[in-house]
Amino acid sequence: MALAIDERTEKIERVFVDWHEPLLPAAAAWLIDQYGTAGFDGMVELVVVVPGRRAGRRLLELLVEEGELRGRRPCPPRIVTPARLDDVLIRPPAASAPRLVRELAWSGACAALPASDVASVIGPPPAEDQLSRWLSIASTLDRLHAELAADGLSFADVAEHCRRDGPRRELRRWTVMCQIAERYLATLADRGYVDANELRLRALAAPQAFVAAAEVVLVGIADLPRSIHALLKHSATRLTALVHAPADRSGAFDELGCVRTEAWANVEIALANEQVAFCGGPNEQAAAATQHLAKLAEQFAIDEVVISVPDREVVPRLRRQLGERGVRTHDAVGESVDRTNPGMLLAAVASFLDSQRYPDLAQLVRHPDVESWLTARFQARGETEAEEANDTVANCLTVLDNYYAQHLPFGEFRGWPEDRAAAAVGPLRTAVGQLLGGLDESKRALSDWAATVGELLERVYAARRIDVSRPADRALAEAFDAIQRALETLASVDASLAPPVSAAEALRVLVDQLSRVTVAPAPHEHAVELVGWLDVPLDDSPAAIITGMNEGVVPASVVADPFLPDGFRRQLGMSHDRQRLARDAYLLSTVLASRRDAFVTSGRRTREGNPLCPSRLLLAGDDATLAGRVRHYADGDADDVAATVTFGLQPGQAVSTFAPPPIRRRAKPLDGMAVTAFRDYLACPYRFYLRHVLGLRALDDADRELSASSFGQLAHVVLARFAGNEVKQSADAEQIARFLDATLGEVMRAEFGREVLPAVHLQCEHLRARLQKFAEWQAGHRRAGWEIKYAEIKVQGTAARLDVDGTPFYLHGRVDRIDVNELTGQHLIVDYKTTEATPDPHGAHQKGGKWVDLQLPLYRHLAAGLNIGGTVKLAYVGLPKKTSDIRWHPAEWTDDELREADEVARDVVRGIRAGRFEPTGGPPPPFSEEFAVLCMDDQHTGMRPDSVTGESPSAHETDTDTPPRRPR
Repeated sequence: MALAIDERTEKIERVFVDWHEPLLPAAAAWLIDQYGTAGFDGMVELVVVVPGRRAGRRLLELLVEEGELRGRRPCPPRIVTPARLDDVLIRPPAASAPRLVRELAWSGACAALPASDVASVIGPPPAEDQLSRWLSIASTLDRLHAELAADGLSFADVAEHCRRDGPRRELRRWTVMCQIAERYLATLADRGYVDANELRLRALAAPQAFVAAAEVVLVGIADLPRSIHALLKHSATRLTALVHAPADRSGAFDELGCVRTEAWANVEIALANEQVAFCGGPNEQAAAATQHLAKLAEQFAIDEVVISVPDREVVPRLRRQLGERGVRTHDAVGESVDRTNPGMLLAAVASFLDSQRYPDLAQLVRHPDVESWLTARFQARGETEAEEANDTVANCLTVLDNYYAQHLPFGEFRGWPEDRAAAAVGPLRTAVGQLLGGLDESKRALSDWAATVGELLERVYAARRIDVSRPADRALAEAFDAIQRALETLASVDASLAPPVSAAEALRVLVDQLSRVTVAPAPHEHAVELVGWLDVPLDDSPAAIITGMNEGVVPASVVADPFLPDGFRRQLGMSHDRQRLARDAYLLSTVLASRRDAFVTSGRRTREGNPLCPSRLLLAGDDATLAGRVRHYADGDADDVAATVTFGLQPGQAVSTFAPPPIRRRAKPLDGMAVTAFRDYLACPYRFYLRHVLGLRALDDADRELSASSFGQLAHVVLARFAGNEVKQSADAEQIARFLDATLGEVMRAEFGREVLPAVHLQCEHLRARLQKFAEWQAGHRRAGWEIKYAEIKVQGTAARLDVDGTPFYLHGRVDRIDVNELTGQHLIVDYKTTEATPDPHGAHQKGGKWVDLQLPLYRHLAAGLNIGGTVKLAYVGLPKKTSDIRWHPAEWTDDELREADEVARDVVRGIRAGRFEPTGGPPPPFSEEFAVLCMDDQHTGMRPDSVTGESPSAHETDTDTPPRRPR
């Protein structure tokens, strides 16, 4: 352990620990040497300050280990972070106000001022009952108050600076904020609380009244707020700073061991190009980190590597990629409680209570814990066994998806049409009502909602058994503890601090409080630690990987703060951007010096694709280093691609372990199908198998407008009603148009209710215009002698058949319309098309001389099933976007071409009977997005052909007895 004691003052001493070795083991040994009397009693009154809680826990572990090595039982010192030093150094005259109480006091102080004064601070103020918005403003004021107090300043100091030195335009804002602060502090005092930040200012002004004496050791503290700096000098009976740096760099640190800005802001950092990877987005950064970890496996055990993740976007990608390779990770930072399952449940309930609309309902009922509650509810009613209960819940959600896909409900859940909702979503309506029992529309005091929210959580989680030996359950238990504490705080809030609020507002307040609390899973002995940026310098792992080294992340930046931008901070003497740059330059230097291996990644873009700049720290070198680094950055695209492709596969495997559903022979082959299904087989036999043999369908609720098929279905419903009304005999275009217009309105109200999505309303107006033009064509068509004989006629069973090798194959389908000419007796089969472009029967059915669709030719056989003989004309009637093309488009195929189409259909039937469903091997066919994920379209997979067609032991087993489940 290389230590160098710097010059001493009467009570302040600096001890330099050479940064070529880790700091915390050296600090533990030094503490025991200095204070290790019998039983460690010399440490009892000692206060040790470390940068973060993780470093504190590690230091305690090392003290215990070192003590056991020396045969002594440790009695450890009090270990705190700078943020908790106030609790040690300041004697409070009253209890410190909890965060929620502070924010309610700030919001009340704001709301008590005239609206014009509030507007000068925050813009137009929220309504009185919008408590969550008031609390958002209060949170900003509380943050500003804390930041200013950290540097020994108050709102009044800032206002005085504006009055004396400018900017004058800010004077009114800060003057009003002084008034708000006065009301705020008075509110806390009336309720027996003090504000910890205000108390710090009072302690600086009168240390003899508030500051307690203590012996203090600072371990690796690179920077301190000015107020803490001053309080330490006032309070410490003896203060020792353990500085992680060579002794010959002593001039780069102040008397307490904090970095001097001028010494570190322009320092050259010894970082070689091979230690830096410039990557695309979070996925590519995770891949690069994973690749480097694989290289380190030859030199280090997995728990000898620490990964710093300053940019939290990288965390889920990194955990997933490492997990896929069997590498366990421990996220030391953890996640905020509002991102745990119970936290997200509370947020989902708040959103639904507020809107009562479909998206929030869907989010609520798809919450995994709500799904479990629904399953248990069906079981408790004795309606079903466990497996059937799961199916019942899944069916409810499927019904909900189907209902949305058909009706795109926009209004409130309770306002959906009863006749449809009773059958489709009635069970869910009842279940959701029971789930949210007590969370009514009344407005109550904030504290009155605490018990009701607790009852909601008890309903959902009462039957949940938690085993704290399991990491996931332990984190869940900690989340429940945090929620319980937050509810207790909510219940204790004085009713006079906030106006009565709705249940949704109360839940939002609670969720906001939970967003400030984090829970982390228990550490694991053989796991890679994922830590924050400030934790990695004091970690004693011999190898470190740092991701997310981008400007604005490391160093962090507050240049755009609307209240305290960086330039204003400099004027006020506050900590600013250049100081953070200096601190982070020092920290990166310690990481590089104290590790046997260090590797850094920097992203080029965010998850959303927004560009990122590399951190200035990566460019902090001499001219030659800078030029090489810039070239390295410019040449990085090829590395991104390599990382993505390489890590699409498991190490040591030639192919992906994911395989699409295998083809299994059916015990009984299909003996019939819809005429529209032939097109699917011709496009891709395997996708035909997924849809028509396994019965898979993609179902979601992502649409915010009518899909092409739904738009066409709407037109078909209107035209079917026209064909079933006596007005179909009319040759008067205006009469037909009036009927179609009125019918469209009726169908819209029946299908979508009175509140319609804006995009749907616009689409319906487009359809209205097309139907007006259709009326003109229909009138002329009727005058030519054509009369509608059938509309939306369904042919099923054995009525229509195609003979294939002596065995019938039955054709099914619904024909949009069949007309007969009363003058000639000829029949016309019509298929409506609502495509954007003008429909072309030949182009739709034949490509490059090959049949790609057989729908219209096979309609001849459906007509025969309706006892319609003779020559039958085939046509599209188009309702395209270009209304001048709304007319009929005949298909003029010769008899030989139609016989050829029949033979192609027979070949399809032969392929189906033989079980030939192998993938085509070419690019995905058009409009095949439904199964793109299952078929891994456009993915580099190395998939073996036998992953679909191979002869496994179950390759010929039938699955006809098990109904297919929809993909979730």
